[in-house]
Amino acid sequence: MDVPTGPTGATGAAGTAATITVSGTSTGLPGSLASVQETVTPTGASLFFSIPAGPTGPVGSAFLSAYGAFVSNTIRTITAGGQVILDAQSAGKGMSFTSGSSTVTIATPGVYVIDYSVRTAAGAGATIQLLVNGTAVANSNLVLATAASQATGFTIVSLSAGDTVSIGVTGVNVTLAGGTNAFLNLLCVA
Repeated sequence: MDVPTGPTGATGAAGTAATITVSGTSTGLPGSLASVQETVTPTGASLFFSIPAGPTGPVGSAFLSAYGAFVSNTIRTITAGGQVILDAQSAGKGMSFTSGSSTVTIATPGVYVIDYSVRTAAGAGATIQLLVNGTAVANSNLVLATAASQATGFTIVSLSAGDTVSIGVTGVNVTLAGGTNAFLNLLCVA
């Protein structure tokens, strides 16, 4: 038996749009399933999510596994071909230094950010350079334009345990200025 379809009725009034809200989230136990709880409201729904915690990750490497800050405060003349004598270490870990020496010896291998500076009272035309094991680091040469100058450099270099780092002077002799006249900062970043 077929029932005939009746006429189409009148269009109803526009309804109110539903509102979906998130009432909160929680961290479930590792290995549990994610879940969503829905609460129906007169105007829509409210959702609460539970997301399982992931497994504990591996222990990361310690940041700042090695660092050092070294300064010179003594007025002295450094002969061309010599190295700047450093008087004091203000901080350090993963390297060794003897006050009154020119070299810092690396104990912790890694990639280091190094900044260095020399302030002079005499020595126009001298070149200041960062040395690793007594050899100039590429692109580390800083030329003193005038007698009373300050030359500051920055580089990133890979160092091995046992490597030595120092600040060298070439070209002409320099006389360091009064006050803090040189610094060498090393920071292992990888």
